[in-house]
This record gives sequence, C-alpha cells and structure tokens, in this order.
Amino acid sequence: MLFVFAFKSIFCYNVVDFGGENVKLLIIPNNLNQIEDPNIDGFIVGVKGLCVNVNLELSVAEINNLNTSKEIFVALNKNIHNADLEYLEEVMRSLKNIKGVLYYDAAVVSLYQKINPSYALVWSQEHLVTNSVTCNYWLSKGVKMAYLSGDITLDEIIKIRENTRMQLIAPIFGYLPMFVSKRHLVKNYLECFNIKDNSNIYYLKKDDNLYPLLDKDDTSVFSAHILNGFDALEHLDVDYITLNAFLIDDDKFKEIVRIFKERKCPEKLKEMFPNLDTGFLYKETIYRVKRND
Repeated sequence: MLFVFAFKSIFCYNVVDFGGENVKLLIIPNNLNQIEDPNIDGFIVGVKGLCVNVNLELSVAEINNLNTSKEIFVALNKNIHNADLEYLEEVMRSLKNIKGVLYYDAAVVSLYQKINPSYALVWSQEHLVTNSVTCNYWLSKGVKMAYLSGDITLDEIIKIRENTRMQLIAPIFGYLPMFVSKRHLVKNYLECFNIKDNSNIYYLKKDDNLYPLLDKDDTSVFSAHILNGFDALEHLDVDYITLNAFLIDDDKFKEIVRIFKERKCPEKLKEMFPNLDTGFLYKETIYRVKRND
C-alpha cells in the first residue's frame, strides 16, 4: 500500500533566510543516486546490523569506497548487545573519511575513547536528545554533536542552542520515527494467524491516521504525518538540518531538497503532500514530568 500524490507546478515567491548563516543540509537517502544531488552538503547511512531507522544500509567497504565530496555520517545507533561489541569495534576502527558517527548506546562512546578516531561522535538517542544539560554532559565526554529529538518545540531548540557549544543537527522534513522494538511484531502476528504476506511496509490505522510500519531486523513505527519545518527555518540556529527520503520517491525528494536549498517555494510542498504537519515545533509535548518543589 503506497501513497500517490498529485503534483503541479505553480508560481512561487516565498523566500526564507535561515537563522544560522552556515547551516548545512543533510539527507537520509533511500539510495545512492540521491547522494549525488549538488544541493546537499552530506548524508546519513547505516551499517547493517548496527543501525535502526536509516533508509540505506551499507557495508563498511561500501562506505569507505564512496566517491563523494559530501560529508558522510554513519549511523551505529542500535542498542548494542555483548555479541555486537567485537563487530562494533571492528567497524569503528575501519571507517574512513567520514564526518561523524551517530550513536544511541554508550558502548560506542567507550570504544571511541579507546580507539580515538578522527571522526566526531553524534549523540543520537532520538526521543532523549531534548535538553542542553545532557548535551553538555556528553560534550564533557568528547562528543561534539547532537541530533535533536523531533519531539521538542522550536523554543526548546533555541534554548538548547543558547546553552551548549555542541554542534546541533535538527530534523526538519520527513516522517519521524516514533517507536522501535527488537521484536518482529508484524511477522509474529502473521505467523500466529498463518497469514501469508510479503509486503515491505505496513500501516497501522488509528483515528483515521495511517502510521507507516517496517518489520525487518526490528519493528519501527513512523509518524502518520510528514514533518514540515520550513516556516521555522528563519529562527532555527543549528549547524545542520535533515531531510528524510523515507516513503518519498526520487523526483519529489529532489524537489524537496531544491526548495530547502533555495529557501523558497514552500507552497509546492503542500501541493505534493496533503499530510504535512509541523509536529511539536509549535506545540508542547502532551506529557511532561513536573517537579514538586
């Protein structure tokens, strides 16, 4: 089951200046063809068996052999088990000519301190990258960059920027990961009820919303709406923004990259996708722990 949306060219005039003068544009590509786009500054790929919620998984040899002038970020962002440690260290020692490694598990930080490679570490714990205090803790451990959560507001991003020297990466367009389980939730269900299905993607329906769901090495659920943070760009003083190509075909994604690179024609995004949303950028998280002083 795939979404198909109509697209038509329209005259556009909206122009937005980024808050940060030197903000770079990263993509999370579906394929190697997308990394050749001259409008991008870099991209994020994963190493198979050591990553989650990354569209394109490559071997270390394939990553090292990429012939590109773009900045390469590699996701090693799964929960690390004891059985993974030897392979993880081998991968971290072998990676060459990359900008940074995205991590979730502290084992990556421990190995990084042992290996002392030339690339930077990127704190990337998805829903946990929400405040400057923890950013500064990881900064004290040698971590140089943080990939901000898609669950925080624009005001919270601004406060983080004001209170940390870490380089910041912010998701700005695309489906957002909501949930990951090591269990094969869909495959187990199909097997239990003897249902034969070879689909690559499934959809969870709730309150008339369809949430994309993948069941490969793990089960991942994504947001029903595509995050569109274009209007926040003029206030977003970060070092990198990311555009996620997940479930978006190549032609439409190329147009998205152009719109964000040129900083104009945001109305075309609405023409291409009826399910855009600003996520939590202007809306506080529903549940919050309160202190009783």
